[in-house]
Order: sequence, then structure tokens, then C-alpha cells
Amino acid sequence: VLVRENEEFRARIQEVSRLELENEQLRALLDLESQLELETIPIVADVTGATEDGGLLIAKGTADGVVIGMPVLNESQLLIGRVVQATEQQAVAELLIDATDAVVVDTPEGVTGVVTGTGRVGELRLSVEFGALYVPEGTVFTTAGFGLPRGLQVGFAEEELVPLGDTIIDARITPFADFSRLPRFVLIVPILERPGDDLGPEEPVEGEEETPVEEDADG
Repeated sequence: VLVRENEEFRARIQEVSRLELENEQLRALLDLESQLELETIPIVADVTGATEDGGLLIAKGTADGVVIGMPVLNESQLLIGRVVQATEQQAVAELLIDATDAVVVDTPEGVTGVVTGTGRVGELRLSVEFGALYVPEGTVFTTAGFGLPRGLQVGFAEEELVPLGDTIIDARITPFADFSRLPRFVLIVPILERPGDDLGPEEPVEGEEETPVEEDADG
């Protein structure tokens, strides 16, 4: 009898933990949807572990709508990486701190630059290529679009950044996300089209004659 009661007690604890996780996921999803104007609902997925090179193993794949390139956020809706591999049932996300990743960021003051990983927890590198200005300590850098939702918090300047000529080279910023632990779950956000991606010279419609250009009477 005691063994059965212990098993039932453990089962109840597991059920409570499962419900708490589902509630946490729902709150995170609702918070994210209130922040961003998305046409598609983000995908909520459990994290099952880490790859040998430090990426995240995600328990959802192409069958759930996951596509390579999708941005990945943690429980606090902070950008932590992007999907780099996807099978039908599973995906792998490369973390923002990985040295091969790069994200375009900006600040409320109009400073735009590129943040890259360093391979070290708690450190990102910033290169300002446009509108290099003095950046005071504590300045927050957020995603500037370019396929990502705008306004996602990426990191902040722990010290003032002073331009070297027209460019701040190799400046250190601190990520908001905690990369020292695995998130319990992630939010995978749809890829956004970049403004102007579909723009280009119009192709003539087949069978339609082009309107001749009238020559100047004086020419």
C-alpha cells in the first residue's frame, strides 16, 4: 500500500510540474505576441539538450513548422540564437554567442551596428558601421529587423563606447540572455520578410508588347 501511495504521490508531483511548465509557456507566448505584430503564432518547444559544439537540441522540427533561419528566444523572450538544422521531429539552434553568428542591432539614439558572438558566455562583440556616435554606458541594443522582429533585446554596453574615426571596432557588450544554462523551453519565431526583398525590375508579361519610347522631335 505504501509503495502504491508513493507512486501516486510522485505522479501527482509530475503532473503539477507539467501544468506549471505549460502555464509558463503560455505566459511567455502571450507576452511575446503582445510585444510583436506577427502573422504566425510562434512555436513553443522543449529543449532536450545541447550539441557537442554548444548548440541547442529542440524537440520540434519541420513537421511543426520549424524552418532553418528562424530566430529562437528563451523563456524571457530574449534572443538566444537561430535554427541552423531541422529534421521532421527535431531542430538545432546555434547560439548568439557562437562566433559564426551575427545580428544587426540598433539603439534608440540611431546607432546601427552588427553584433557577433565570441564563443564565450556573457560576451558579444559590436562593430558599428553606420552613424557611429558616442555610446554611453548602459545603452541597450535591440534587433534592427533584417529578417528578425524589431526590438528584441540583445545586449547592453557595460562601459562607454567611443568611436575610432567613424567606426567603433571590436567593442564589448553584454548579452541580456543567460547562456550559462539551458532554457527549459524556447519560442521559435517566424522569419520576417525584409523590406524591399521582393522589389526589383518588373519582368515584361509574356505576350505583352513593350510600349515604344517616343524620341525627341529635336533629336
